[in-house]
Amino acid sequence: MIEIEFQINYRTHGDEKVCLTGSVPELGNNETESALPMQYSGNGNWVTTLKFDHNDIWFQYNYCIIINGTIIDKEWGQPRSFVYNDTNEYYRLCDHWQTTPPNKPFFSSAFTKYLFARTGVKRTNPEPHPFRRSLTLRVFAPTIRPEHTLAILGNNPILGNWQPENAIFLNSDHFPNGM
Repeated sequence: MIEIEFQINYRTHGDEKVCLTGSVPELGNNETESALPMQYSGNGNWVTTLKFDHNDIWFQYNYCIIINGTIIDKEWGQPRSFVYNDTNEYYRLCDHWQTTPPNKPFFSSAFTKYLFARTGVKRTNPEPHPFRRSLTLRVFAPTIRPEHTLAILGNNPILGNWQPENAIFLNSDHFPNGM
């Protein structure tokens, strides 16, 4: 059995409820009227847990706000994807509400498919391997030119000890999203 806990912080008002919708029956098969209501856990936090009795799980999902069965707001952008790996039986997905970014024009095809397109750019890092515990960072970076690479650097050996030559390069295969 696979257990997936979804968490998101969203400040609601009145009768607003945060709901989860996605491409599997448990999440309403992308039909917003069948979206799964989440439980409020205090301080703007919403949570829900799903259990699957099979291992071949892949789905897309996103969040919406509903009042009395009517959607009043949904997230901007592409849905998130979940892919099961055979290493884990429990997942905690800590999401952030995707608002329309102030640099929205840079997400248009004029920029992503032409001006800043990643044609011919090869992946710098191989596909990540599944680990028992891991963290996936998804960065929206539509203004990074093709000849530049987004990287992460930090104060420990895993993040390069602040040495740029040891930085971890993010994958730009899904530009303008870096992972």
